[in-house]
Amino acid sequence: MFRFGPTVMTATAAMFLAGCGTGTKRHLDDVRYGTIMHNLTPELAGLSSSQDDIRSNSAVVGNMNLRMASDDLVRMWLMDKPSILTPYPTFSSSHQPQ
Repeated sequence: MFRFGPTVMTATAAMFLAGCGTGTKRHLDDVRYGTIMHNLTPELAGLSSSQDDIRSNSAVVGNMNLRMASDDLVRMWLMDKPSILTPYPTFSSSHQPQ
């Protein structure tokens, strides 16, 4: 005959009680045939991307666009390199090739 200690009994009781929980509450409408057939892939917003993918991509693109706007303003005001019209030698402080 097997002898179980109090630790084994407590762990077993905890596993049984954890398995009896309701978990996430679902509405009855979520599992009906019509609801499932209406939207077969509820986690996808597009053909291959979820809402989280779309939000993170939009954040990255928006951040890039704001940083590029600063570069565009510098080029628009012709502040990205020294003028080539001067007869005197100049050096570029932008650390980019001319």
